[in-house]
Amino acid sequence: MPYTSHGHRYGVIGPNEPRPTLVAKCGGPGLCKVCREEAGGDAGMEPVEQPSPAGQALNVGALPIYLRIGTTGEYEVATVDVPISITTEPSRGHVLPVAVGFDQAEFWSRLAEALHGVADEFKRMGTPT
Repeated sequence: MPYTSHGHRYGVIGPNEPRPTLVAKCGGPGLCKVCREEAGGDAGMEPVEQPSPAGQALNVGALPIYLRIGTTGEYEVATVDVPISITTEPSRGHVLPVAVGFDQAEFWSRLAEALHGVADEFKRMGTPT
């Protein structure tokens, strides 16, 4: 299962793969030594390739969305891919100018879509069968 014992994901996860019910606030493989070791150190992390065409959008990771109701624990209910674009200019010697852009409108659109999915799931759970 591509999750650490703290509940953080790493590697490739299928759409039908079960998710952990609890996720620690340790920072995951990027910040937590335990998670990083369980994820295989840098071996479990997907490297970001150098962009070939300028302005290519890269998926740098998924931002988890947590939900807490009352005094219950926190649960990861969805994730949102972070839209980042990288542009480069022709190399001048050993210098490679790089510009990184964050598409805020696209991010908010993806976040709204994920939250609609969470709301739909709550409606489904609340509907008697």
